[in-house]
Amino acid sequence: MAEVPYDAEAGVHANVGGRVQSEGRPVPRLYACGWSKRGPRGTIGTNRACGVETAAAVLADLATLPAPSGDAEALLNRLALTRGQPLDYAAWRRIDAAERSRGQAAGKPREKFVKIGEMLAAAREAA
Repeated sequence: MAEVPYDAEAGVHANVGGRVQSEGRPVPRLYACGWSKRGPRGTIGTNRACGVETAAAVLADLATLPAPSGDAEALLNRLALTRGQPLDYAAWRRIDAAERSRGQAAGKPREKFVKIGEMLAAAREAA
């Protein structure tokens, strides 16, 4: 999304502790985690710690965040216009199972998808 602040040099969304920043200030209700937060590196443990830090920021901000100005349908429509493909929890579980299966075949805990198309195909597979 073009309007989300991105640090092209570092390859991350500009953030402090998971809070996305624009002109040195946090953007309300906008957070980063994983590769979006720290770039394409790390392990499962790194990802978990990254997620915990961002979740803590969300929880700390929750009471002071302004009320959302849109609705879920408007967000889904916007994502469709930008070719975003939101996934539900069941789809995430299918991706997780596929990554674990791929990892087991390679003798490791999981093998992450590196191509979005392959990941989305796994998300759509029947349970």
